[in-house]
Amino acid sequence: MDEFPDGSRWAEVRGLRLHYRVVGRPGGTPLVMLHGLLGHAREWDPAVAELAVTHQVWVLDQRGHGLSDWAGDYARSTMAEDLIAWLEAVGLDRPVVIGHSMGATVVLLAAARRPDLFGRLVIADTAPKTADGQLQAWLREYLQELGAASHGTVAEALALRSGGPRARPDLVRRSVEQSLVRGDDGRYRWRFDARGLVGSLDSVDPAVLWDAIDAISCPVLLLRGEHSLELSPELSGEMARRLGDARLGTIAGAGHDLALENPEGVARAVLDYLAGD
Repeated sequence: MDEFPDGSRWAEVRGLRLHYRVVGRPGGTPLVMLHGLLGHAREWDPAVAELAVTHQVWVLDQRGHGLSDWAGDYARSTMAEDLIAWLEAVGLDRPVVIGHSMGATVVLLAAARRPDLFGRLVIADTAPKTADGQLQAWLREYLQELGAASHGTVAEALALRSGGPRARPDLVRRSVEQSLVRGDDGRYRWRFDARGLVGSLDSVDPAVLWDAIDAISCPVLLLRGEHSLELSPELSGEMARRLGDARLGTIAGAGHDLALENPEGVARAVLDYLAGD
């Protein structure tokens, strides 16, 4: 990742230095985007390029990711407090806030606590459920492996972060390149705090997230990947019912990792949703 990509800014938030980018056309309703676990602001560049034609887009590196500071606490509720404090610090007026996976959970928790800060939400492929025990164990081992790893080449790193079967190789490689930093020894390491993030995997009780969903008062676009194993059609329907003012959308050809599978589809869904109003 470039050390200072175009549009880079920083904000001191709750004792951390958080990096974000601002790109696109000023004026009108701003759009905020939050990435998922092990993601970063730049992985959404293909979507941002389309959104920025008509909107100003603010893309945040959450704590422990991208160019933002690492921390000792990665609970989703803590990250929700970061989002609230960041929105207040940068002075956005009721933006549309788009979150994917981990980022979507953060958005739901934050919007339930501070509805006055949010205009509309786009919640992409997250669900209030407990992950399968085997999946949790695999994720913990995987994060530990990433945290300990160093690589001589980008190709070596790609072997660990190759993406799912529907991920586009060009987007995977670009995201991986932007996720690496070269140390004084010449070897690449991951920018995200993989070991620290282990503790975030089970930091939200599904009941707490359902309570947040029930408390959301603003309009919501709820997106799922067509082939997602994270968010089923049945569960997305129940979420939409309990959200109240919600619309459902499907991202064609995608599973869960929307930024690497069909980011342009996400951008079109968001623009269609906003144009419809």
